[in-house]
Amino acid sequence: QEELEASRMDVYGDTYVNPDGEEKVAASNNVETASISSGDTKTSTMSWGKRKPLTESEMQDLLDSMEYELTKIPNQEKEEYLEALKQCPSQLDVVRKKRFIYRADLDPAEAAARLVYYWKERLAIFGPEKCYMPMTINGALCDDWEALSCGGCMILPGTDSSGRRFFFVDPTKIKFDTYTQEQLLRAWWYYLEALLDTDESVAEKGAVEIVFTYHAKGPDFRPVFRKTILLEQNIIPIRFAAVHSFIRPGLVYSIFGPVFKLLLDKRMRSRMVEHTGSMLGMAMELQKYGIGKEVIPEEMGGELNFDVKAWLEVQKKNGH
Repeated sequence: QEELEASRMDVYGDTYVNPDGEEKVAASNNVETASISSGDTKTSTMSWGKRKPLTESEMQDLLDSMEYELTKIPNQEKEEYLEALKQCPSQLDVVRKKRFIYRADLDPAEAAARLVYYWKERLAIFGPEKCYMPMTINGALCDDWEALSCGGCMILPGTDSSGRRFFFVDPTKIKFDTYTQEQLLRAWWYYLEALLDTDESVAEKGAVEIVFTYHAKGPDFRPVFRKTILLEQNIIPIRFAAVHSFIRPGLVYSIFGPVFKLLLDKRMRSRMVEHTGSMLGMAMELQKYGIGKEVIPEEMGGELNFDVKAWLEVQKKNGH
């Protein structure tokens, strides 16, 4: 029962509402974080839910310590980061560095390592021509409109009852006959970055991921989807307080579902909540987690009619 309740916690050590409507508090202050080098997990003793907000002085001390840790990393191991300092220093401003501080549970050494790893992966995914361009639709994503607008992943408007933003995934809308796996991966990267840019509180409070696989025939093990998991767990400095997965039980899922979960680190598995049943029933169940029908897409039984292309046009117009 403890494991079930822990999996339904929607914030790092904070209170949450279980399916019985009871308010609970996490029994442990430990937070599982992914090791950026191996994908293994390690334990941090940071208490997220009960931690007091950092003062400006405390954050500055952490940023200074992070800069010191960066100097300790040999130049040959941080070439991409050093090149970013030359070509796009604005993408290494204080706001962005704070995100790595939060993602590393306020550990300056890990934050520095994550920042260096971020630029290595950004070069690998975007290539030398686009790596250091602005992470905008007219910039690094200039050739990826079809992947961006397919609806396979997107940011939903609104928040849950704790003020967390939503990242929505629907694998059934992803069609590789109009764009490549590489383009989808770049689009996924864009949305995760945009989620952080849209609301600065996301870096500290985390976001909520909603994965709608109800109509999927089964888990997709193509390399691109394994890479999207790596993006969320290890590369982009973002945390997901909870992952709500909508599935249709059956033989295929019973066989491949557990295999797919092995791709997740321990922390992500512990925060995954699987919903089954009718559309209406699942939408009602989400309300127990502070997620109202007004922020749930219509295809999931909610009331939200969201036009992702219109949202992208606004992003594009505003230079995002």
